[in-house]
Amino acid sequence: MDANQRKQASERILSDPIFNEAWDALEEEIMVNWRNSNDIDIETRERLWLSLKYLNHLKNHFRSIVTTGKMERSL
Repeated sequence: MDANQRKQASERILSDPIFNEAWDALEEEIMVNWRNSNDIDIETRERLWLSLKYLNHLKNHFRSIVTTGKMERSL
């Protein structure tokens, strides 16, 4: 796949409504669980915060792979 084909394909994938809806649904599920967690359940709240952080990292990593075709070393 040449650079132009990769650019077109990555733009198609990353702008796809289903793709973005899936990421949004995952984030929303984490946030709903966090909002509904007990204030004193620090372990659960911390786990959910880390889940959100990891989700964002994974999303950015996925975008980078789709765009460049290369894995980042920092995962």
